[in-house]
Amino acid sequence: MNHKNANMICVRTFDNNDYETREYSENRVSSNFWYNNYLEKAFEWQLKLEKFEATNAFTADSLETEIRIRKIFEINKAEQENKDLINGLSKKLYNALKSYTDVYGDLSDAEEIVTAIEKEYSMAILGEVIQKVYLSYYDNVRIISGICKSLLRYDYSEIDPWGGAILAGLVNHPSEIVLEYVVQLIDNWANKELLPMLKNINITSTWLQNYVTDVVGNLEMK
Repeated sequence: MNHKNANMICVRTFDNNDYETREYSENRVSSNFWYNNYLEKAFEWQLKLEKFEATNAFTADSLETEIRIRKIFEINKAEQENKDLINGLSKKLYNALKSYTDVYGDLSDAEEIVTAIEKEYSMAILGEVIQKVYLSYYDNVRIISGICKSLLRYDYSEIDPWGGAILAGLVNHPSEIVLEYVVQLIDNWANKELLPMLKNINITSTWLQNYVTDVVGNLEMK
């Protein structure tokens, strides 16, 4: 066969990742059945390649989606575990606060639980627990008094900012028993930033008002 005017066709054979080259003379191009069959085969492999690439792209997207889903699942799981932890510790603290009594020199059960939470977990976890109980039982004088007494053992820097937020909410508490604890906390923390709270506190008892005046004077000298 004369190959002088032959056409060269190069077709990718994807099964062995190689190229297959064959020659066809001009007088056979239009009529040779084998050649037409060969083109069909080339087209078939092209479709397979496109399908292969599309499948791989889909697999990659699926993997990325799965990774994102897993991350979201892990975050949600961690959040749920943290929520369960806070709920359990809050219930434990509440049960101790129900029987709280302020006995000078004695460490109450609630104070022991507060200390244990801080040491076993963190101050951040303790803050979440105390705030949860505080918000749930704001009108319960015994519960709130026990919380305040427990906070007296800490410096303001240790419980900032949630400690200050609790204090701000207690300034207008209807019970002067709670208000006395508020004054004690501000006196104990000796932080001048808390002075506006103390000046706005509404107290009727003369002796407690005198205490407020003394604490205000001390803070203003800082």
